[in-house]
Amino acid sequence: MRTRPFLTASAAALGLAATTALTACGSSSGTTPTGPVPATTTPRVTTAPSPATEPATAGSPTVTEAPSPVQADYSPIPEVPGSKSGLDFGILRKVTTSNGVVTLTVDRAAFYMGKEAKAHNKGKEPLNGYLLENTNTRTRTFVLDPKASLQGSISLRNDPDAGNESETLTPAEFLRNAGRALAEDSEPLIWLRHTDGLNGSVTAVSEQYTP
Repeated sequence: MRTRPFLTASAAALGLAATTALTACGSSSGTTPTGPVPATTTPRVTTAPSPATEPATAGSPTVTEAPSPVQADYSPIPEVPGSKSGLDFGILRKVTTSNGVVTLTVDRAAFYMGKEAKAHNKGKEPLNGYLLENTNTRTRTFVLDPKASLQGSISLRNDPDAGNESETLTPAEFLRNAGRALAEDSEPLIWLRHTDGLNGSVTAVSEQYTP
C-alpha cells in the first residue's frame, strides 16, 4: 500500500507552496509593516559666525596728521642776543637781487661778549670786550624773507655817522646801505634768524655793534 505515503508527501508539498505564496502576497501589498519606526534625522543648520575685526598688520598703511606749519618769527632781534640764543651769526659778504629775490652771502662765525668772550680767550679779557672767532671761511647763501625785520647799528644805518643806536630799516634801505658798506670794504657783523634753525630763509637781520 505505497500509494498513501505518496499522497501525503504531495499534500505536504502543496501546503508549503501555498504558505510561500501567501507570504509573498503579504509583502507586496500596501500593508505597513509592524515594528519600531526609525527616528527621522533633522538636518542641523549652522549659522556662520560674524567676521571679527581684523587687527592691523605690519604692512597696513598708517594715517597720520600732517604737522602744523612752523610760524615764521619776524620780531626784531635783541641788541645783545648772545651765542646761546639759537640765532645765526656771521660776516656779511655779499647782497644780490634777482627777480625780486634778495640773497645774502654770509661767512658764518662766532661772536662772544663779556664772560663768554673771556672764557673763549683762555681766561683773559679780550680787547674791546668782545671776541670774534672765524675758523671756517666757507660762505653760505640765504634768501631774505620780504617781511624780515631789519636793523642797522653802524655801517648799515642810513647815516653811519649819526650814532650807534639800532635803527629799523626798510628792505630798500637795507639793500642800499649794505651795498654802500660792502663797496667801502666794510664787513658788517650780523645776527640772523632762520625759519629752520641755522637754515632756511632769513626772517630777521640785526647788525652787531662793535666799539
